[in-house]
Amino acid sequence: MSHVSDVCKKTFRSALNLKRQNTTETSEGPPRSEICEKPFIQNCDLNVYYRSHTKEMAYSCEVCGKTFTSKSNFVRHEKIHRNERNYVCEICKKAFIRKHHLDAHHLIHTQEKPHVSVICNKAFSQKINLTYHYRVHTQERPYSYDVCGKEFSRKSVLIVHYRFIQSRDLMRVRCVVKHTHEKTT
Repeated sequence: MSHVSDVCKKTFRSALNLKRQNTTETSEGPPRSEICEKPFIQNCDLNVYYRSHTKEMAYSCEVCGKTFTSKSNFVRHEKIHRNERNYVCEICKKAFIRKHHLDAHHLIHTQEKPHVSVICNKAFSQKINLTYHYRVHTQERPYSYDVCGKEFSRKSVLIVHYRFIQSRDLMRVRCVVKHTHEKTT
């Protein structure tokens, strides 16, 4: 069954697509934000936009507790926990959760390094690595551990430090407990 617009006479495959078209063709026009007048194709897009303004999180991950304003971001996040890797490199068969991660990975095989430091001309295949490299020049360390005050240029290094401290402290507790147990027996 085809769905035809009364205004422009275009044919659409679904009633939903026809409804979207009619929304943009009517005298009232597309739905707009009451905050900034930004137009949206559908009311659901406008609702997601409002949630981002109000910081209302409509979707919550049951595994890690992370919250999201849009269903699409939430669904994409869930793939991480399911380890759903649908994007596979044809060269080395490494799989990725997101397409842009695969696209960035391809640069490793082509040896292409499009991201170049304006300070020292060192080139990188991925933009994030150039960002990390700039921190070497600027000595920027935006991540810090509030317990010891140590600062890091990368979040991943902070996490490694945190885990090391936690495991070291756990070993100390085990040692004290074992030592105390030995004294009492």
